[in-house]
Amino acid sequence: MQKNGSINVNVLLLAPNAGVGCFFRPESRTGFSKDRWAIPPLGLWRISGHLIKNKYANVEVWDGYVDSEESLISRLKENNFDIIGFSITHQTLENDIYFMHICKKYSPSSTLVIGGDEATFNYVKVMEISPIDYTVLGEGEKPMADMCAKIKNGITNFKEIPGLIYRTETEYKKTGEKTCDYKRTGPNYAMDHKMFSSTTINIDWKMIPYERYWEQIESFYEKPNLNETRTVRIFTTNYCPFDCLFCSSTNFLNAAGGSENKKRANVAGLTPEEIITMLKEILESHPTTRNIFINDDDFVLQAVRVQKFCDLVCEAKDKQILPDYLTFM
Repeated sequence: MQKNGSINVNVLLLAPNAGVGCFFRPESRTGFSKDRWAIPPLGLWRISGHLIKNKYANVEVWDGYVDSEESLISRLKENNFDIIGFSITHQTLENDIYFMHICKKYSPSSTLVIGGDEATFNYVKVMEISPIDYTVLGEGEKPMADMCAKIKNGITNFKEIPGLIYRTETEYKKTGEKTCDYKRTGPNYAMDHKMFSSTTINIDWKMIPYERYWEQIESFYEKPNLNETRTVRIFTTNYCPFDCLFCSSTNFLNAAGGSENKKRANVAGLTPEEIITMLKEILESHPTTRNIFINDDDFVLQAVRVQKFCDLVCEAKDKQILPDYLTFM
């Protein structure tokens, strides 16, 4: 899809909301406060970086961990968002749906889109009780870019974009079925190594307000342990290929379409050198970072890759490229 249209595209992305009224509230059965686990929505920031750096759209990210409902309403009143995207989870679904209705109320002309594990596996139920226009199956980078490219060219019908669910008067349909040539469009295949690397490297770490998250977490402690609170999560691979039936992570990309010419998704990841480059960008953007949490489903899947990464970390610390105090988990 060409992205050289003359129309400016504005996108708002909302993180899963673990606030009052959801399963994560302190008085709920989970028994812990959402404020103690405040972490930026890296998936949304990755989509944001991909759209901005490739000039598909202007993107804002709203996260209820650090942003208020009032600030969201102000944004909706002050800006004309073409697309509002929601990353949803099962645990936060109650609040996520609440904010879908808020966005529809204050920005009725926006196209509302959901994505994430919960959206891929439970789109019928969510779309039944919310004003959602489209569901993205699988990773959001390619479908969101295609939607923005169409809007740039004055097109608001997304039924030819691979990997979407949309509603009709009587049912929910998958793009590529009946309305267009499925063989031509295909599903939303998982990102390959090249695209995973490109989108991950495109994360603009300076834009992520880590200090606001850390300040919130540390406010709960008289003497916070900065080696724990000043943590940045990273993802260096796309998923775990082991077929544990209970695990949504291992089935998420396969449910969306797997990889091209293969029902199962291929594992894609950063090289050890790319990880080191990313770490340097993180520390330049947030110099008080003390700990890196490698949040992969299975980081140690490839022993040679892990060994190379560890060697590069030691080398970077010896050369003072990375600080000695930086820890990993």
